[in-house]
Amino acid sequence: MAEYQDIVLTDHCQTRTEGREIVPPAHQERRIAIDTVGAITQSFTSNSASSDAESQIIKSDMAIRALRSFLTCTGQREISPKGITEDLLRIWIASMARDGVSPTTRTRYLASLSGRYATSPATLSELRKQAADPALTRKSKQTDILSSLRRLVEETDRLSGIDSIHAKALLLTLYDPKISLLDIISMTFETYCPTIEQAKEIIEAMRAPRRKYVFPLGQGRARTTTILSSLSRGISDILKRFRISTAHPVTDDLLSGVWVSTAIEIGLTLPEIRASLSSVPSDHPYLRIISHKDRDDNARNDITRRIADAISPTTPRWYAMRLRAGTTTDEIRKAINESIDISVELYSPSKTVTERVGKKIIVHDEPYIPGILFFRIKPGAISRLFSRIGSMAWCYRTYHSPAAPYAVIPDREMEIFQRIAGQFTSDVDLIFDNIPMPSPGRRVIITGGMMAGYEGIITDIATTDGLPTSRRVFRLEITGGCSLRWTAEVDERLIREL
Repeated sequence: MAEYQDIVLTDHCQTRTEGREIVPPAHQERRIAIDTVGAITQSFTSNSASSDAESQIIKSDMAIRALRSFLTCTGQREISPKGITEDLLRIWIASMARDGVSPTTRTRYLASLSGRYATSPATLSELRKQAADPALTRKSKQTDILSSLRRLVEETDRLSGIDSIHAKALLLTLYDPKISLLDIISMTFETYCPTIEQAKEIIEAMRAPRRKYVFPLGQGRARTTTILSSLSRGISDILKRFRISTAHPVTDDLLSGVWVSTAIEIGLTLPEIRASLSSVPSDHPYLRIISHKDRDDNARNDITRRIADAISPTTPRWYAMRLRAGTTTDEIRKAINESIDISVELYSPSKTVTERVGKKIIVHDEPYIPGILFFRIKPGAISRLFSRIGSMAWCYRTYHSPAAPYAVIPDREMEIFQRIAGQFTSDVDLIFDNIPMPSPGRRVIITGGMMAGYEGIITDIATTDGLPTSRRVFRLEITGGCSLRWTAEVDERLIREL
């Protein structure tokens, strides 16, 4: 019978409480039980009396390092008993090539875990050839591109003339990687409809009376090839000025490479990056080994939005704060108004309440969700805001840790919530839900009624005597563990599955 050995690769110390392991999300240990007669310790169970002990130790050490590399590159916590799938194998090889691991080391790592691959011999043979190919290694070694792009965003408004146009054109190609240099030249306000907030800001900033093209580059007065050459030189100058790239001329391939480098820097996975590209940039040839799997528009927009948010966190976004005991919305508003250098938009849905106090009838507004206040602010200003009102309120984060990012509420969801909140009636129950959202169900869009245009996942359907009714439960997620929940009458005929 095979024996099993626990091999634990731990990045940080773990905390144990009442028999459970509490592992910080950012430093989760990677644990794997490996069959000791398998690849890891096969050398120690050899029946060969003539085995060289030192050679066997070297082989075992190589297997341990290969295992560590596999877990790190693929984000896995263990090797499945069914083996390493082809997709995981591709991610592993590509990640090693991206990180500069030599072809020799790549092939040795692959060989040391050879008994764990759930792929056909032909596929494995082809992948081994690609792993040994020096051309697969990442060519671009530049790092810290993100900070350079953020400096560019900060200084774009201070640029003037053609430099400002070239800088905005460059940023637009990074916010929306589908855009080519030729698209920049031919783009009009009627033909381009941006879905990313940062792209919308650029388009609006370029509007001018009687202007047809978004970027006035002499269209109609010069040949397209001449304009393209001038645009390439101009963007090249911007890239050099901010130490992003020294390559010339600037091409779509180079800009795609900058986008990929940025995506890697902010932590996107290789499959996410590959799914967003129609072609692989020459600076990142290792992406060719990743299987290209199409994603729907929502998934692709989410990826591009994450990169745009990392480059330009200056776009105001919606967040939610929890007021501390005894604090009122008016007190928060007063404190913010005294901070003249911070621009904040506040929103608290309320209802009109009529009460009789003695012989008087008093009418006043009462918040639907006491203690919760929505606010729209530039991400870079949140720290300054709560340095002043931190004793009065705190902001929700993506998970329970002071180091976690602040939880952003998507603009579209907030826009719909604000629209329908003005139509809430007495039969709508608005409840603050402080529990994790249930497993995703059907993704639908409401085509009519008060909830028209709302797109999301129905998490529950109210029942009467065990039979479903037309009352639907909707949620507005504030963070991964907190959300607002309300019920509303929605006829089944108005629900269309996406």
